[in-house]
Amino acid sequence: MRSRPARFSIRRSAWLLSLVVAQGLATSGSARGQSTSEPPTAGVAAQSDIAALQPGDAIGLEFMGHEEWTGSYTIDERFVVVLPLLGSRSVLDIPADALKRQILDAYDQLTETQQVAVRALRRVRVLGAVQRPGVYHVDATMGLADAIGLAGGATQDGKLHQIRVVREGTEQSLDLLALSENDRLIRSGDIVVVPGLTWLERHSGTLVAALISSAGFIAGFLINQ
Repeated sequence: MRSRPARFSIRRSAWLLSLVVAQGLATSGSARGQSTSEPPTAGVAAQSDIAALQPGDAIGLEFMGHEEWTGSYTIDERFVVVLPLLGSRSVLDIPADALKRQILDAYDQLTETQQVAVRALRRVRVLGAVQRPGVYHVDATMGLADAIGLAGGATQDGKLHQIRVVREGTEQSLDLLALSENDRLIRSGDIVVVPGLTWLERHSGTLVAALISSAGFIAGFLINQ
């Protein structure tokens, strides 16, 4: 028969094991609500409506009274866009705001009564834990949150405090809710990834309860031996 001190040692060890496991998982679960992002760097600095459009971006046109011409016109790999009535136009190295003025002036010269709205649209990929992952054309004045909104918003598991932005080969982790208005703006070719909860994060509460229950059962069994 085992001595009393040995049984006490086993019971204490089982209790400590359950406590350590519970504390470790609880810490992991609480970390979900804490931002692990680093401060924005120059790689993800804000870009205004000034920067030139890139291949894959688009010009959005809205004609009053001529809905058949209304739509988005994509810029090809030669930096050329084909617009109704105007034909092919190069957008190479032309700031977006200047390009919009040029297009408006060109339509004004065709007809004085023609009313046209022009938008510079930047191409962005929205991936990860969103409702509709895909490629979207985003108005130059819109931001990261707007792009995620176009994708239907984050899913229930989406972690907006840890989104990843891939820009010109550089990846940065950002807390969307903590960014300034300027830091939320989109740049052409951005890839926005909304990460989802891991299996452990989704089931941490159930797992902690199960481990504590198991540890208690083992401790009770050992004590009664």
